[in-house]
Amino acid sequence: MKLRILYEDDQLVAVDKPPGFHVHRPQFQPNAKTPRNQTSLQILRDQLRQEVYPIHRIDRPTSGVVLFAKTKTSHAKIAALFTQKKIKKTYIAVVRGWTASEMIIDRPLKTATGALKPAMTSFITLSRIELPYPSHIFPTSRFSFIEAHPTTGRFHQIRRHLKGLGHPIVGDRQRGDGNQNRLFLENLEIPGLLLKAYRVEFQNPMTCETLKIHARWSHPWHRVFDLFNLCPWSSPSKIQLKAKHLSMTQ
Repeated sequence: MKLRILYEDDQLVAVDKPPGFHVHRPQFQPNAKTPRNQTSLQILRDQLRQEVYPIHRIDRPTSGVVLFAKTKTSHAKIAALFTQKKIKKTYIAVVRGWTASEMIIDRPLKTATGALKPAMTSFITLSRIELPYPSHIFPTSRFSFIEAHPTTGRFHQIRRHLKGLGHPIVGDRQRGDGNQNRLFLENLEIPGLLLKAYRVEFQNPMTCETLKIHARWSHPWHRVFDLFNLCPWSSPSKIQLKAKHLSMTQ
């Protein structure tokens, strides 16, 4: 297997991690036997035939952009941008219910040690739909297609913040709504966690070039866009136009 390379230079490589793969061996399971062919780090090392160093991570069921450094020096410089909050991360998700047009969640989250750490995520609603499938006591099911921008990088931050709002991400087995997960899987034939690390934007500290690295849309996500009557390739984007319309009508 090979990973899709989204960007590459002498110091940096960005890949489109598929769902179901770890970025590296699980941090909190040091003794877990994770096959080499299930870690993006090892796959990329074999693919490029050189050492690479993961700069950040996304969850195993989440797909999208992941950055790797080719040298320890570039790793330190780009990792510092994450610490300094100079990298803008954009995620796309489908959630249960109709969300507000814009939201900012500033709620601390517990770490693995039990300590509370600051966590902030902003959300923009891009589209909403209502489907003719019963949901608990309701005759229909409502969903929102949203954009998320995490300022911090806590464990499962977006998933936990949305769960706390009562809008869990569709396909989230750990924190989601089992009925809605089954609806998407069985009725709509859209599997998996509907959360994608879509874009990262930052100034490359080695070249001073501004980088905007986008992931690609897989087949399940094309089905999601069709479901919400959106087109990811329009310019100006129909997604942005729909979001503006939602904001004006609320």
